[in-house]
Amino acid sequence: MKKTCTVTLVPLGRTLQVARGALLSDAIHDLGIEFPCGGKGICGNCKVKLLAGEIALSPQHRTVLERKGLLPEWRLACLSRVEEDLTIEVAQFDNIVLADETPFRFTPHEGRGIAVDLGSTTIVSQLLDLSTGRVQAVQTDINPQARHGADIMSRISYAIQSEEHAARLTALVRETVGRHVMTLTAQAPGPIDRIRIVGNSVMHHLFCGLDVGPLAAYPFESPDNGMRHFSAAELGWLEVSETKPPVRSSQTQHTDRNALSAAEPDNANHLSVADKLAGTDIAFLPNIGSFVGSDILAGIYAAGMFSSGSPRVLIDLGTNGEIAVGSRNGILCASTAAGPAFEGSNISCGMRAATGAISSVTRLGAETRVHVIGNVEAAGICGSGLIDAIRTGVQEGKISRDGTIATPSMELPLTGKVKLVQKDIREFQLAKAAIATGVELLLREQGISRCDVEKVFIAGGFGNYIDLPNAIGLGLLEFDGEKIVKLSNSALIGAKMFLFEDDAFIDNLLPATSHLSLESNPAFLDVFCEKMSF
Repeated sequence: MKKTCTVTLVPLGRTLQVARGALLSDAIHDLGIEFPCGGKGICGNCKVKLLAGEIALSPQHRTVLERKGLLPEWRLACLSRVEEDLTIEVAQFDNIVLADETPFRFTPHEGRGIAVDLGSTTIVSQLLDLSTGRVQAVQTDINPQARHGADIMSRISYAIQSEEHAARLTALVRETVGRHVMTLTAQAPGPIDRIRIVGNSVMHHLFCGLDVGPLAAYPFESPDNGMRHFSAAELGWLEVSETKPPVRSSQTQHTDRNALSAAEPDNANHLSVADKLAGTDIAFLPNIGSFVGSDILAGIYAAGMFSSGSPRVLIDLGTNGEIAVGSRNGILCASTAAGPAFEGSNISCGMRAATGAISSVTRLGAETRVHVIGNVEAAGICGSGLIDAIRTGVQEGKISRDGTIATPSMELPLTGKVKLVQKDIREFQLAKAAIATGVELLLREQGISRCDVEKVFIAGGFGNYIDLPNAIGLGLLEFDGEKIVKLSNSALIGAKMFLFEDDAFIDNLLPATSHLSLESNPAFLDVFCEKMSF
């Protein structure tokens, strides 16, 4: 019997060799496709259409499909094991943009727009039909600036060394976003009306070619936080727009060919990329302050905080953990130096959530089991697996409440090659204490009690995959589980929503938000030390 099976994905045009018995969700994980419930088989949103081959149905799988009305050709990737060659249609982007699990309201526009989430780690761009809100094509990439530092402080340090270094970081992200835009524009039947880009303050400054020096030292405030408009010509995109951009191995594409075949004037279909971008309004949305950028402004909008009468909390769990607390009566934001532990960096066996990464650790009686993405030998551990492993270690008494590994070897073995050492636990403690402290101080500053908080939105790729009971058990999230909602990529959701709003609307949101410098709070160190323990 063959050890691998061939999985063909349409309309992505990709063919994968997958270990027999592997979860389908693991096999397609590296393509940038996300699963809102984190692969728990709950939400039903990781649906794929089975075009050839067979995937056996478990009782749980059948129940979810029946509840969603998806039988007989549909399957859920997170509950499907690959036992033979398959051809599947990935329907990840068939839904209209969702916010808080409901379609957002918008006023339809003619034409098309592109939303870009310029993250420190990944860059995601989506083409939307502005008359329907439907996503028509997608491009993703790893942020190429990562070679100059995994976190934003490292990139600031690199940029301020010389003008040449700063220009290099600017060129890297402009080139990548430009390649996304050109690929998406080439697939669009007509002109692109507008492009909206969101990102943290450092990404904003580097893309816009602004000085990041003010963000390098206290009080970490820049005078250049406003919205910036560009033309495609100013960004140098038109100079190479007639050359078809190469598809790199790190790049994921999706095209909704049915949507793109919607009726358009014949002459529009023959426009060049340069013609389609000639009149496009390109804007990088404004920052809130300090390291709290337009990605959090977009997330706040996606979480409905500007219209909610009850307090809500938004936590973006990333290298630069951003937090917002408030309601329509006012929103207070802060940025925490969580570090890259959540994304697997600075961990001895850490890695991104990709094939070979331990993504979860569970206890079955006296046995500890690990799940490895791709059903292959473990090569390392990603952020979600790190949380599970530490929580399991605490429960088993192998890690004390102060974070000390209490085994004779001072190590926590997970598989033959992968283990945690004392430094890994400390790295996680610092990251989780930074987030917990930020939430605590923002609540105190506004006089909001935890019981008054209506909802807690967890955003970011890492936040989408964490086990909530384990995160709560370690003190990373100090809220009742029923209040917590995973919002996936809240920045991208908000960026898409902003495609339907004008500059005046966005500018009017800014006075409702303000920034708090956590480090200047007299209680910061005491609270931080308290939050270090498990």
